[in-house]
Amino acid sequence: MSSVTSRITLAATLAEQIDGHPELVATVLPRLVAMLDGEDDPDVLCEVITGLGFAWDERAVLAVLDGVALGHPDSDVRLAVAQALPSGAETAQTLARVFDALIVLSRDAEGEVRNWACYGLGQLEADTAAVRDALVERLTDDHPDARCEALVALARTGDPRVLPALRDRLLDDPDVVLRLELVAAAELADPALLPDLERLRRRWAGDDDEFATALRFAMARCHPDAAARAAEVEHALLGRLGVLCADHRVTLGIHVAYPGSFLVATGDFQLPPATPWARIWPDREPATYPLEQEAQAFHLTLRQEATAP
Repeated sequence: MSSVTSRITLAATLAEQIDGHPELVATVLPRLVAMLDGEDDPDVLCEVITGLGFAWDERAVLAVLDGVALGHPDSDVRLAVAQALPSGAETAQTLARVFDALIVLSRDAEGEVRNWACYGLGQLEADTAAVRDALVERLTDDHPDARCEALVALARTGDPRVLPALRDRLLDDPDVVLRLELVAAAELADPALLPDLERLRRRWAGDDDEFATALRFAMARCHPDAAARAAEVEHALLGRLGVLCADHRVTLGIHVAYPGSFLVATGDFQLPPATPWARIWPDREPATYPLEQEAQAFHLTLRQEATAP
C-alpha cells in the first residue's frame, strides 16, 4: 500500500488539476472517488474531499455523502465535508441530502464546522422548516462566524425569528457590531430595523469603510418605501423582458414579495422556480436598481437556458 505522504501528494495533485478545469472532471473525478474507498487517514481524506469539492459535480457530492461519515472523529475531515457539500448538487433528491447533512454539521462540536455548515446552507439558499429551525439554534452560537452566517442565511429566508436576534446585535455596542450582521439586516430588509441602523449611522458619522458601506446599503433596503419601489421595478422589469423575449413562447412572472422576489419562466425556457440566479434583489436596492442592465442579464440567461442541450 502506498504511503500516507504519497497519497496526500496524489490527492493534492488531482485536486489542483480539477480546480477550475471542468474539462478534466471526467478523467480526474473517478480517481478521487476511488481514493475514498477504505481510506482512514484524516489528512488524506481532507485532500480527497477538498478535490471532490473542486469538481462542482453531483457525482462528487454523492461520493462525499456516501463515503465519509458526518460524525468522523477528526474535526478537519468534518470541516472538509462541510466545505465540499454545497458544490455541485443539482437534483432535488441530492440537495435534500445535502441540506440534511449540513443541518447535522451545523450542530457540530467544532465551531468552524458549524460556521461552514451555516454558510453552505446560506449559499444554497436552503429554505425548509428543518433548515430554518437549525439556523435558529445557531442565533446564540458562541462562535461569532457561525452565528453571523446563521443570521444571514435565516434572514435570506425571511423567517421572522431572525428579527429579534438581529435587533439585539444591532443594539449592542456599535464597536462590536459585525459586518455580516449588517449584511443580514440588508437581506431581511425589514423597516423595523431602520431605527437601529440609524443609531449606528449617527455613531459612525464620517466613517467611510466597509462597515459604513454595508450600513448604507442595509438602510436603503430597509427604507419604508423600498417595498413599494421594488414592486414598481419588478413591473417594469417584466415589461422589458417581455419585449426582449418577444421571439420566444414564454410566460414570465415574479413570485414572492421583496426582498425575496425571484423571476420564473415557463414555455420555451422551462426554468425551474427559485433558482439562485433568478433572485431579483441580491446585492441590489430598489432606489438605484439598474433596470436595463439587469433585464439584459436575465435575458441572456434565459436565452442560454433556451438553447441548452
